[in-house]
This record gives sequence, structure tokens and C-alpha cells, in this order.
Amino acid sequence: MMKQNATLRLFIAIELPEMIRKPLSDSLKDSVIIKKKKARLTSKENLHITLKFLGDVQQDKRGDLQAAIANSVGGIGPFELKIHSGGVFPTIKKPRILWAGFDISKELSVLVNNLENEFEKIGFSKDLKPFQPHITLARIPDYVSTMIPVEKDEIIQNLEKIDLPPFTVDKISLMKSILLPGKPEYQVISTQNLKVC
Repeated sequence: MMKQNATLRLFIAIELPEMIRKPLSDSLKDSVIIKKKKARLTSKENLHITLKFLGDVQQDKRGDLQAAIANSVGGIGPFELKIHSGGVFPTIKKPRILWAGFDISKELSVLVNNLENEFEKIGFSKDLKPFQPHITLARIPDYVSTMIPVEKDEIIQNLEKIDLPPFTVDKISLMKSILLPGKPEYQVISTQNLKVC
């Protein structure tokens, strides 16, 4: 049995439907950098949109977390997101993360702002960086020091091809990250439905 004061590595996220996860997962799998093992693909099951990273949190804070999430979604009903194109962090000269992007809807903007405010009330620091909505598709390890121009060109071409149909966001999830050898595993702790009431 888990001790009450045990910590969990937590974040709040939008889970993606299979109709979105599969084409995203497939979008880079035939890339040269993947075949040469210069980048590690995010597993299809782990694709998600992070709304707020909480870090290591004591297990006995779960009730406070769920209450803050419930307060954050008040008055926000289901909304649509459309994923299109992508990019790299920090720069194409030395990429470390390959991501798919989407426009911030009004509802998503309000939701993220609400989460920041509600979690500040229970002791979490506000994220001072502007929210950059993205889905991490692959990571390039630090030991990969160089990429030839053709590899960089292919990255941009593949990311620019991403254009998926809209999908409906009708819930957000409190999730935990479990660090396993080779890759993390994400598990849902609880979900909160979006509804106008």
C-alpha cells in the first residue's frame, strides 16, 4: 500500500483520441533521424497536451488537486481543437523537441488561466512563461551533437505536413508520470468533465 506522504510526479493534461494519436505517431516514424536513432519518438499512448505541470506532489494532496481542477472548469463546456503543422524547440539549428501545434481557442485560454489561478491558491507557483500549446512528438538526445542539412529539411517538411481534423475536448485529466527504463509511462489518476452549468 502506498504511504500517505508518498510523492507522485503529476501534471494536468488533455488526452487525445485515437483518431488523433495514430496519425501523429505515424507522422515522423519513417524520418531519417528516427531510422538513424538520432531522435526518440513519443509512444502513441503517451501523446497528450500538457496544461499544467505540477511536479512531485504528496499523495495526500489529491483531494485539493481535484477540487482545484473542478473549480477551474466551471462554466467551460466542450470545445474543439485542430492540430496543424508543427515546430521544434529551441531552434532548428539545434533541435531538441519536435512538436505538433494548434491554435489556442478562447475556451483553452480561459481554462489554462483558471488552472494557474486555482493552483496558486493551494500553493503552486504560477507558470510565468506564456502558454505554448504543443504535443511532443519526439525528443533528440543531448548526445546528438550535429544534424546534416537534409535531416533538418526533412524534419520541417514532415512537421509542415501535419494537418488533422478537429477533435472535441470534453474532459481534462490529472495524470502521473512513472519513470521506467527507456521511457516514461503516463497514467490517469482522475478526470474532470467539461460542462456549462
